[in-house]
Amino acid sequence: MSDRGPTALAVTYIGYGIKIPTNLGFFFFQLLLLENGAYGKRQQKMCEYMGIEIHHESFGEQKKVDPDRVREILKNDPSFTHVAIVHCETSVGIINPIVEVGKIVRELAPSKIIFIHSHLSNLSDRPPSGPRKPGKP
Repeated sequence: MSDRGPTALAVTYIGYGIKIPTNLGFFFFQLLLLENGAYGKRQQKMCEYMGIEIHHESFGEQKKVDPDRVREILKNDPSFTHVAIVHCETSVGIINPIVEVGKIVRELAPSKIIFIHSHLSNLSDRPPSGPRKPGKP
């Protein structure tokens, strides 16, 4: 433990993107789960199975997560310890506004809330360093 908090924490993935501390022996989460497709619904099921307290906010399968709604929820309930969102909800073809949501989380609770965003599903169509040049691996 340093002055800034823990220096290491063992984690495991459940669902798509929810990280759970495995070395604590108990769960102390109050999770705001922002969902608009199959991956978010799977996160919800896994959290419920593991007994993690969640507030599930669904935006339907045809809308992006609404940053203004996230702001309203966080202002009205300061008990959240985590906020989770799927960046690229490929089950419905939506790219969620993780930058905007992340800024709201940072603004309203800069040291209290851990912001979790799953983005593994969109790595296959977006090379991290840009397109490859012909003839280069």
